[in-house]
Amino acid sequence: MVGLDREPLDAAPPDGARVVIADVFEVDAAQLLGDLCAFDVVLSDMAPDTTGVRITDQARSEALVQRAVELAERLLAERGNFVAKVFQGPELPALRARVKRMFSRVDLAKPPASRRQSSELYLVALHRK
Repeated sequence: MVGLDREPLDAAPPDGARVVIADVFEVDAAQLLGDLCAFDVVLSDMAPDTTGVRITDQARSEALVQRAVELAERLLAERGNFVAKVFQGPELPALRARVKRMFSRVDLAKPPASRRQSSELYLVALHRK
């Protein structure tokens, strides 16, 4: 298991896990892989620093998800899976279409715990082609 965060964690990672401290837009895929061949899952729970301006927050969220997709393209094993938190916005259909080209199944999910008025969704992509 490999985690990525901009800030050091308060606690040590669990045994067998590694944490890379870096900005997602600057980290190199090879640095994340380390001595692994590929990942079975790429899970992105990234959220932008919000401004309260919906369109700005959506655009920032989308940029994070686009970067997560780029990393998944480089890191995921065949038949690997991808999950990313995203805010609903005008670019979501194009993002979903991009992910559909890479995976056998793509769904959008809104967890029951998510506030009803929240635009937060999860893009769930299964079985990389």
